[in-house]
Amino acid sequence: MWNENAFLIWDNFTKLSAIVVLILIIFLGYFVSRYGIIRRAVAQANRKKLEEVVLKHRELSHYIIDLISIGSRNIEYAINCYDLIVECYAYKIKPIVSIHAQRRWVTQRYKESKDFLFEDIPTLEAFIQGINEMKLAENSYISRWFLKSKYEFTTLFIVNSYDLKTDQMNRLLFTKKGFEEMNKPPEKFSRYSDSDFEMAIEEIEVETDEFKKYILEKYIIEGIELVFKLYRYLKILENMLSMDSDKFGRSLRALTNKE
Repeated sequence: MWNENAFLIWDNFTKLSAIVVLILIIFLGYFVSRYGIIRRAVAQANRKKLEEVVLKHRELSHYIIDLISIGSRNIEYAINCYDLIVECYAYKIKPIVSIHAQRRWVTQRYKESKDFLFEDIPTLEAFIQGINEMKLAENSYISRWFLKSKYEFTTLFIVNSYDLKTDQMNRLLFTKKGFEEMNKPPEKFSRYSDSDFEMAIEEIEVETDEFKKYILEKYIIEGIELVFKLYRYLKILENMLSMDSDKFGRSLRALTNKE
C-alpha cells in the first residue's frame, strides 16, 4: 500500500506542483493588491493601539495596589468600629437626645467623622481617569477586544461603567472623604427644635437602624466585593504580563522571527 501511494503521489507530482504554484500566485496577488496593503496597515495600527491599551492596564495595576491595600484597611477599620460609627451617627443627629445608641465615650472622643482614622487614597482619581481614557473613541474598540480575553477584566469594567464613579468609590473603600459624606445625617433633623426631638426619639432610632442596614452594612459588603474584583483583576493581569508567561508562544515567535 505504501508503494502504491508513493507511486500515485509521484505520478501526480507535476499536478501538485502546479496547484502549489497557483496558491502562491494567489497569495502574492493578495499581498500586493490594494486590499492586502490596507489590511496589513490596519493590522499594524491595531497592534500599536493594543500595545497602548496593554501599557494603560499595566499603569492601572500600580494604582490598584493602593486601592486594595488602603481600601481593605479602611473596610477592616469600619468593621472593627461598627458600633462606634453607629453611635456617632446617632450623636450627630442630636447630641442632647438620650437614646440607647448614644454612650458617654462617644460624646467625649468621636463627635465628628474626622475623628475616625480612615485614610484617603491618593491614586483613586488617577485610576478613574485611566479607565475613562480607555473608553475614548480611539481606544474603545481595542480596549473592549482586550477585555473580552478574561472574565475578570470584563467584570471590573462592566461594574465601572455603571457604579464606580469617584464619589461612589470613596464610599465603598471608606476613604476619609467617602466616610464623611455617608455619615451625614438627613437635613430634616437639622431643622428640629429641642422640643421636637424629645417627641421624635422613636424616629431617630428608626433613622439610626436604617443607617446601619442600608448605608453602613451595604457599603461594607459592596466594598469587600469591589476589593475582591480589584484583586482578581490584578492577579490575572500580573500573570498575563509576567516575563515568565507564554514561554511556548515566545519561543515559537522567536523561531519564526515574528517576535
